[in-house]
Amino acid sequence: LVYVKDTTHRSADRANLYLLGGTVPTTKQTIQYLHRNDALTNIEALRGELEYLVAESEKPQGGDTDLADAVGFFDNTTAAFAAYLALAPDADKREARRLLGTSSPTSVVPRREGGT
Repeated sequence: LVYVKDTTHRSADRANLYLLGGTVPTTKQTIQYLHRNDALTNIEALRGELEYLVAESEKPQGGDTDLADAVGFFDNTTAAFAAYLALAPDADKREARRLLGTSSPTSVVPRREGGT
């Protein structure tokens, strides 16, 4: 979830990028870590929910097919990533877009029907 050009950081803002120590994270970095952790937590929950739904679908009598929880975990994940990326430096986002071969900030984020 973190783009890295190299592992040498000369600025205090970058020194704690990998929690190698040396500096206390800035408030902005702490908030980014929280968003990242929220995204990872929801990805794991989505994975578990999808495994559950697959197992339910394989039951002879059919099982739970309610996708509400899975959709909720997906929505929470995309919101957390959006919040995380909103705090990333613009130069880093431009470089990531260059590496991905896209110029649009929204072209790498799939949109679901209904505008979400």
